[in-house]
Formats: sequence, C-alpha cells, structure tokens
Amino acid sequence: MCTNGIIPLSVCIITKNDAYKLGKCLKALEGKPWEIVVADTGSTDGSRDIVIQAGAKLCSFEWCDDFSAARNFVASEASNDMILMLDTDEYLKDTDAELLSRDIEDNPQKIGRIRRDNLVMNAGEEQHEMEFISRIYDRRIYHYEGRVHEQIVPLDKDVAPGYYQTGVSVLHDGYIKNGESGNDKAENKADRNRRLLLLELKDHEDDPYILYQLGKTEYYSGNYEKAAEYLGKMLGIDLDPALAYLTEAIETYGYSLLKTGRNEEALAFQNLYEIYGGTADFQFLMGLIYMNNGYFDAAVDEFEKAAVNPVSNRREIGEYMAYFNAGIVRECMGDIPAAERYYGKCGDYAKAAERLEALKKKG
Repeated sequence: MCTNGIIPLSVCIITKNDAYKLGKCLKALEGKPWEIVVADTGSTDGSRDIVIQAGAKLCSFEWCDDFSAARNFVASEASNDMILMLDTDEYLKDTDAELLSRDIEDNPQKIGRIRRDNLVMNAGEEQHEMEFISRIYDRRIYHYEGRVHEQIVPLDKDVAPGYYQTGVSVLHDGYIKNGESGNDKAENKADRNRRLLLLELKDHEDDPYILYQLGKTEYYSGNYEKAAEYLGKMLGIDLDPALAYLTEAIETYGYSLLKTGRNEEALAFQNLYEIYGGTADFQFLMGLIYMNNGYFDAAVDEFEKAAVNPVSNRREIGEYMAYFNAGIVRECMGDIPAAERYYGKCGDYAKAAERLEALKKKG
C-alpha cells in the first residue's frame, strides 16, 4: 500500500571492512524515503560506526561463505516486505521514488531490474559497461539462492519468475582497483569469489550461470586462458537463447580468445552475426577480430557501424573507441588522410590526439 505515493521499501546491504565505499553508498541514499538496513559480517575498520552515523539500522551476521544466507538474513531484518538489495560498492544515481513506487505497484508479483553502470579497466583506461540486474523483490515471494553471484528465485519452485524494468540506476566500481579499497582488496575479492564458485560447481557441474560467473571472474582477473575455458564450456551447453547473460558471455568469450592469441578461432563469431550483430558491442568485437586476422577493410567497416550504433552497453565505443581503432587500421595501411579523419572524430581522447600530433610531425 502506498503512503503519500511511496510504497514502503527497505534498502538492504551486506558489508565487511569496506568503510570508504560503504560511506559513499550510504551518502548516495541520503534523502530517500526508504528504510536502510545494513548487515555487518565482522568489520573492524569503523564500518559499524558509519552505519550508525547515517541513521541506518545495523545488524550482525556471522559470515558462513554464503552470500545468499547473508542477503536473506538482512532482508529478514527489514521492516518492509519490498526489498531493494544493494552492494557496498554500488552508489545510487538520481532515482524518482514515486516513479519506482508506481512500477512496483504495477508489478507486485515480479522482480524489478535496475541499471548498473560498471567501471572497468581496459588497457589501463577506465571505461563503463552497462548491465541490468535483478535487485527489487517481495521477500514473501522470493529469496536468494547460491553461495556467490547469487540469484533471486521464487520460494515456490512451481512458480516462474517475472521481471520488469525500473528507473533505478547505480554506479558500481567493484571491478577496479581504486580509492581506499586498494589492490589487495580487489584481488582478495576475486579469490574469494573464485573459491565459492568452484564450490558451487562441484554441486552443479554443468550449470551455465556458474560457468559464466567463473569465466567473468577469471577475465577481470586477467586469467584469459581460464576465462576462455569456462566460457567455452558454458557455450557448449544447449542454452536457452533468452538467458539474460548469454550475450555478455559470448562477447567475453570472444575477447578471451583474442587476448590468448586465438584469432583465427575467433573468426567463427561471423556465424553469430545474424543473431547478435545488431549491437555496437558485437560490431566492435567483430572489428577487432577482423583486424587481428588481417582483414583490414572488413575491420574498418565494423568499426564505422559500431561508432554510430546507439545500441550499446559501452558508451566509449561510440565516443571514441570505434573511430580510434579505425584510425589505427588505416594508419597501419598507410592511408594517413583517412587515419587523420578517424582520429579527428575521437573528441578529446588523449591517444587520438597523440596520434594526430605524431602524424603531423611525420608529414
């Protein structure tokens, strides 16, 4: 039931020894008409004081290597049945609470998906990757399952979950080593996730979601051979084409092949073009595959398409990445005027400016 146009909702967070990011997370929630509940799993860095100072409800959970157990516990401590689950390293962007309430009211039996803008490092550069993730649910209908990279599933196994899109958006910096979190924390997080995922894999040997998450963990850790191994095994399973993570798995597999020098093998992605070739992300990947195999004109064609395609989860592709790579290809081919034109379309991208200056000096 709405009160003043706002459905009662509890924002639930689990945390441990991440005071800096927890402070940012809670700061981003200031002024929102929602209860905030934080379950601490054993912090010694002042995180508990930050929760209290923010006016949020603090509870304690004894860590047991099970994220679902922790998430279900913190949800049980909430005053409201409608839950918005956030991580410590996720920071709410502009969100209209009344609009969210209307979305929830129109979809009371479904799971709400939010937009997450992931900060990632690519070739030493900070970039953005967008995805939609399930985070809003009624705890009377759903709960979490899985030790790590857990999923919201119905309590009644005979019920098929439904989904709806919300206007909630968060910034996520958990994939990069920055700020006060430090390199060790990021590496420890990957080690922890890998260990828990391997435990899950023992119980569910051919679970495509676990294989996908293992592949993703290894990819972001720089272990590209292992990433290709897990993702290749996943894609060898007879999969439902409607799987929400299938497109990302395919693209990450493609990048893993390129990172490990399996360029000719990656050419098989041409066979997927009819299904997945409508996005700038896939077109850009195909451009790299063609470039690495010496099909330079085909590579430039793909980069040109990617540069103007608005359907993308990576904003940098349209801003500068596609044109910059087209410029690199044309420069390598000796077509300097074309290279200069492409570099000139890269806005204020520093590497493009460097190439233009270098070509100017040569000319």
